[in-house]
Amino acid sequence: MKNKIIVYILSFVLTTPFVVNAKIFKCTTAGKTIYQNRPCSVETLQEKNEPSVFDGWIFGMSILAMKQRAEKEQLPMNSGNYALISKFNGKIIESQPKQRVYTYRTTLMDKLTTVTLFFTKTTKVLYQIKATFHVLQLKPEERKYFYESLYSQLSNKYGKSKNIRTDLVKNTARKSLSGFFTRGIGDILIGTLLAWGTKTDNIVTLSYKKNYQAMTSYQLIYKKMSLVKQNENEITSEVKQRTDQSILKDSGRL
Repeated sequence: MKNKIIVYILSFVLTTPFVVNAKIFKCTTAGKTIYQNRPCSVETLQEKNEPSVFDGWIFGMSILAMKQRAEKEQLPMNSGNYALISKFNGKIIESQPKQRVYTYRTTLMDKLTTVTLFFTKTTKVLYQIKATFHVLQLKPEERKYFYESLYSQLSNKYGKSKNIRTDLVKNTARKSLSGFFTRGIGDILIGTLLAWGTKTDNIVTLSYKKNYQAMTSYQLIYKKMSLVKQNENEITSEVKQRTDQSILKDSGRL
């Protein structure tokens, strides 16, 4: 009798779909990969004590955590650099599995804002956030006041800003006399960047031109420099691996 019970139990265990076809979920927590038999939760995909960087986003959170939040809050998240949809669509956000850039539009401070999230190449964690405030419809004086208020809020939070220039314009200006003319044109066409936290791991930049009240949009960027470096290393590693494989494959033809 006992043998029959054991046989029945074994038969049940071995033929139960849950056991045979159990789905394993690959999750990331505190930068480490774990495997479990239940879907990853937002809490296991980011540090609970990490502060929000911008609009509730946290550096180091995974793409999966981003998708979970987008679905929960019905954010019109797009796969890529452009905000093409006006409401959440799960099929669109999953349309490009290899995508590392996601974009949505929202309203912040009563201004239409495009938010773009950047994730590292291999580890797929958030390392950069770009917010573009669209102010084309505002009157010049309102654009001016909004910019000044935005600058003031950032300075209150992050301290004194530093006026930095694009490397191309700066280096050109140093090397030649024509560079000074280039720098002058750059002030008008390219502008400069006001930056906070340049000596820390978290850098915030705000686009700036002398006639900033005439700008059609103001761009605010947040970067986690250690993760920016990590992304660069991951890209370099992938390029080297792909190149080595292609050379090895056709080495006999050299």
